[in-house]
Amino acid sequence: MSCISWNCRGIGPPRTKNHLRRMIRKFRPSIVFLMETKNNEETMEDLRVQNNFQGKFYVHPEGTAGGLALWWTAGFSLQVLDCGRNFIDVFINYGCGFFMTFTHAPSIANERRVFSDSLSRNRSEPNVHWIVIGDLNAMLFDYEKLGGGASRRESVEPFKRFIFYNGLMDMGYKGPQFTWNNKRRGDRNIKGRLDRGFCSPSWREFFEEAVIFHESDIGSDHQALRHEFHSPGPWNRTPFRFDERWASKEECDHIVMSAWASEGSHEQRVRRCQNDLKEWAKGMIQAQFHREEEIKRRLESLSHVFRSDEVLGEERILIEELDFLWRDQERMWKQRSTIQWLAEGDRNTKFFYNSTVYRKHSNWIVGLKGPNGEWIKRPMLLSTHIKDFFKELFTAKDTGFDNGILQQFPRLVTDDMNFALSKTVTREEIKKVVFALGPHKSPGPDGFNGFFFRKYWDLIGDELTKEVETFFSTASLQVGWNDTHISLIPKIPSPEKISQFRPIS
Repeated sequence: MSCISWNCRGIGPPRTKNHLRRMIRKFRPSIVFLMETKNNEETMEDLRVQNNFQGKFYVHPEGTAGGLALWWTAGFSLQVLDCGRNFIDVFINYGCGFFMTFTHAPSIANERRVFSDSLSRNRSEPNVHWIVIGDLNAMLFDYEKLGGGASRRESVEPFKRFIFYNGLMDMGYKGPQFTWNNKRRGDRNIKGRLDRGFCSPSWREFFEEAVIFHESDIGSDHQALRHEFHSPGPWNRTPFRFDERWASKEECDHIVMSAWASEGSHEQRVRRCQNDLKEWAKGMIQAQFHREEEIKRRLESLSHVFRSDEVLGEERILIEELDFLWRDQERMWKQRSTIQWLAEGDRNTKFFYNSTVYRKHSNWIVGLKGPNGEWIKRPMLLSTHIKDFFKELFTAKDTGFDNGILQQFPRLVTDDMNFALSKTVTREEIKKVVFALGPHKSPGPDGFNGFFFRKYWDLIGDELTKEVETFFSTASLQVGWNDTHISLIPKIPSPEKISQFRPIS
């Protein structure tokens, strides 16, 4: 589970939207919290749908000021308990079950006291699992500010009392020290740590590995907070998937042709094709990726120097180049996402932007209760627990069944039917079945979908046909041919035990 919290300072500008989309694509958060949206619900709904979030809750802006948005993914168990102009309070049924307050604190001292007191009243019970995240609009210590005058005591004290009274602890962070930059020139430049997360000790005991990362502030004067509740497991690797855009490149044709002309079994040829395509694709996009990261690093370094005319000019040029790179990549994603929509005649919808690029957010199993009620969170122990459960469940047991009972059933398959079923399959039948595969449907473990087999049938058709004919004549299936993905579908919301999942392939 992960969460992105960002004071976007108005979600309207294309650069701000692009940065949000890219963070969502890269980190796949379960929750997104946006502050100072400054837009109506219709605009926010368009953006929510484009980014494939199902749950939603809004605190509307007052005119063109303020506004909060909370989105969460399908199947995620989140209940909104309370809200105000500056906060959204929820209960999340995940892991131990905990309260989470998303906040954009007031900037006026008197309002801060009322605000912090109201949050404390909501959590008066002891040992509560609670986390607070967002923009506190205050720097708690002098070292959290660079430039400008010292923070006024009256603006900080309400939050210090709030933290002490509720026994909260700072979650810390990884990344740049300051989350806010007024981006003014020279001596007028001020930076500070306004955005942060606090949690109760009981919450921290359960989520020992939780960490907050400070992400880029492109499109705003605030950096986004990325809150990871668990360290990624060792299985968190992207499997190979054939990208249909590759088929437009001549190099891709040569790679497929070379792999299928090589010596070895079908499985060896598939593996060789996978590896060669991955290496080629990696090199193709590597230059653009490195340039993007280089620009981000340079922008980060410029934010720490005196903001002279030369610095501002370089920053403007770099941001324009970054915008160009993003527009180019967005055209790539849009082209890929519209394949299905165009086939259905939905060419002009705003909705298609990201609809088929990314499927619903994956809900990783980060912890399960064992047979004795203990939580299993370590990846290797969790994997063993899951495999052992289903191995036991699907192991055949002696039921004492009398096979003689089957002799009492009448014969329903006639000789003619048996002859038709036993006939040798033809090349035309094999091709027809292969071409009946959905071209854009999710592939199996080999990563090749129906589009690949249609596109390269002239190259791979003969070899594939021989493999199928061999199976029907020998009743022997090569290792790997029948491999498939198995997904665990929750039987109930927020399952805690492996028995509460249903496997499908």
